[in-house]
Amino acid sequence: MSVPWTPGRTAGTGSTGSTPRRSSRSTTGSGDTSGSGRYGSTGWTPSSRTSNSKSTATLTLPADDQILITRDFDAPRRLVYRACTTPELVKRWWCGERGTMDTVEMDFRVGGKWRYVMTADGGFEIAFHGEYHEIVPEERIVWTEVFEGVPGMTPEEAEKNAAVNTAVFTEKHGRTSLWMLTEVVNFYPQSAHTDRRASRSAE
Repeated sequence: MSVPWTPGRTAGTGSTGSTPRRSSRSTTGSGDTSGSGRYGSTGWTPSSRTSNSKSTATLTLPADDQILITRDFDAPRRLVYRACTTPELVKRWWCGERGTMDTVEMDFRVGGKWRYVMTADGGFEIAFHGEYHEIVPEERIVWTEVFEGVPGMTPEEAEKNAAVNTAVFTEKHGRTSLWMLTEVVNFYPQSAHTDRRASRSAE
């Protein structure tokens, strides 16, 4: 399955994008400021090709360390962007139908922090936090994301292995396409890999 984006160098890895290996459908739903280094431009941009008109999201895996989600909205770009950057609106949609949002904190500026906390349907709490590294109003956002309480990781290790997210908003004929790329550096620290290998060898 082809993906409506132009492959380029990925942030922090130095590798180039590739054709997705798998894909699936999901029903869930200031001035121009740029960062630098690992958190700067990921080098990928959406192509001008017309996207699928269906309202469901498309999930693909461009590389082993990347997840790409695309979705079209029957709304202008400014409203879709606002829904992604306004706390009271994020609280209405972010957890989908899998729980309720308890906290949405957003210091929406380059260098600003964010934190989301939800209570899942099972009654347990899930929290994420990160930092904004690039903001181009109504066009592009780059931010880090850390899952609080990752198994096998200390909080310090989780910070070092934060995922990098890039969202790109494009509009055509009053409809908005949202491309969201997540790049994972190293989900488990080396010590965790070593522990798992040792455990398998002992079996």
